[in-house]
Amino acid sequence: FGRSVENIGDLDGDGVNDLAVGAERDDMDENGDDSGGTDRGAVHILFMNSDATVKSTVEINDSTANGPDLSDDDRFGRSVENIGDFDGDGVNDLAVGAHLDDGNGNFNRGAVHILFMNTDGSVKSTVEINDSTANGPTLSDRDQFGHSIANMGDLNGDGTNDLAVGAHLDDAGGSGRGAVHIMFMHETTK
Repeated sequence: FGRSVENIGDLDGDGVNDLAVGAERDDMDENGDDSGGTDRGAVHILFMNSDATVKSTVEINDSTANGPDLSDDDRFGRSVENIGDFDGDGVNDLAVGAHLDDGNGNFNRGAVHILFMNTDGSVKSTVEINDSTANGPTLSDRDQFGHSIANMGDLNGDGTNDLAVGAHLDDAGGSGRGAVHIMFMHETTK
């Protein structure tokens, strides 16, 4: 718990900024029960009080309604980023890295999950970006895409924030030298 931490703004509208905290080796569901997987990961939404105490917590993992589809050792929560209001509903959304994701039979290529959030910390919907995503990154085994994520702002002027995503073992420039993928995003409601 605490591998990644991000200020997500005032999600619940009480005048106090809230936090998203990654726990990339979390094995439990939101009820504290073993979810049947190992190191799938989770993100905890911490609703804060003005005295820095925690008012309440919501856990997002692979058993969360509308949440990410994860497998053992994906390590969802390695990176967390506030990406602003992607879908125009007035609520900030999140990008969460799962740098050891093995989607489509690959090995540790990685993925980023876009979480469209509700004000109560629940997930409205999730979109996964990986090497099989249309216009997505070109990845190889062990690249570990999603190791880090940064909100770049709107680089191309289309009204949607863009992302920089680290793949720290990418071999494109030489063995294990790493790469940063600039992802020109578009909101999914159009």
